[in-house]
Amino acid sequence: MNAKQTITNPYVPPKRPVLMAGCNGLPKLVMTAPDGASAEVYLHGAQVTSWIPAGGREWLFVSRGNAFREDDAIRGGVPVIFPQVGSDGRLPRHGFARTLDWELVQVRQDADGSVAAGFRLTDSRASWRLWRHRFLFELQVTVGGSALDLRWRVTNTGKKRFRFTAGLHAYLRLTEGLAQARLLGLEGRCYRNRQDGSECTDPECVLNADDGCGRFYPDAAAPLLLRDGGRTLRITAAGLPDVGLWCPSQGEAARLLDLEADEWNEFIRIETAAAEQPLWLQPGETWEGRQTLTADEPPLLSTK
Repeated sequence: MNAKQTITNPYVPPKRPVLMAGCNGLPKLVMTAPDGASAEVYLHGAQVTSWIPAGGREWLFVSRGNAFREDDAIRGGVPVIFPQVGSDGRLPRHGFARTLDWELVQVRQDADGSVAAGFRLTDSRASWRLWRHRFLFELQVTVGGSALDLRWRVTNTGKKRFRFTAGLHAYLRLTEGLAQARLLGLEGRCYRNRQDGSECTDPECVLNADDGCGRFYPDAAAPLLLRDGGRTLRITAAGLPDVGLWCPSQGEAARLLDLEADEWNEFIRIETAAAEQPLWLQPGETWEGRQTLTADEPPLLSTK
C-alpha cells in the first residue's frame, strides 16, 4: 500500500505505582489511577495514609505528631486492627498488625481503570511473642474514581482453632471542624459510652466538639454518611458489623504524644469492626471483611 496509514493507539499506560521512602525512611507505596485518584500505603502496618478521589481533595487525616517509628503505630489514615480490638484482652491495644511490616505481593490495574495492591502478613517470631497462632492475613487496597476499597482475608494456617476481633479505624479529615460535620446512619441507635461504660441513645447522633466523643455501636451495619462542608463520604462494610466513633477533646489531644494539640478538631475516627462478638476460625478456615469509602464532592475546578 502506497498511501500512508495513521494508526491511533487509544491506550494510555497508567502511572506506575512507586515504592519509595516515606517519613523517617519507612517504605510506602504510591498508587495513582489513570483518572487521577490516588492513595499512599505504608508497608508498616499496611496502613493507607492518603486517599484523594478523582477530582477531589484529601479525605484522610494523619497527625503531624507521628514519629514514624518501626516499633510504633501511625496515628491517622486507616489502621488495620488485628487480632484484638481495643484493650479487652492480653495483647497490646489494638493488636499487632498495625505495628508490623507487611509484604507487598501484587500491584495491578483492573479493567475499570482502578489500581489494586495486595499485601500479606503471616505469623512470625514477632507475632508469636504475643499470639501463638499461625495465620495468613491478605489485604487488598483498590483506588479509582470516587472509591477507596479495602478487602481482607484471614486464614487459619495452623492446627488449632483461634478467636480474634478485627477492624478498620478510618481517620477522616474534616475541613470545617467537628461542630460543622454531620454523621447520618446512627440516629436512635443504642451505643456504649467508652468513658464510663454507660449505655445511651442519641436521637440525632450529635457529636460534641468540646468534650470529645467515644462511642461503640454494636451491630450498627447500616451505611453511614459523613457530611463535611459541601462534600459527603459514604461508608459501607461487610463482615464488620460494629461501629465505633472517636474524636478527642482539646485536653485529651494535648496529652497524646503522637497528636498535636491543635489537631483535635480536624478529624473524626469512624471504626468498622467485628468486636462485640469475637470470631472463631478452625484450621484451614478463612474469614473475609471489607470496607468501602465512596466520596461525593463538587469538583475542585469548573468543567466549563
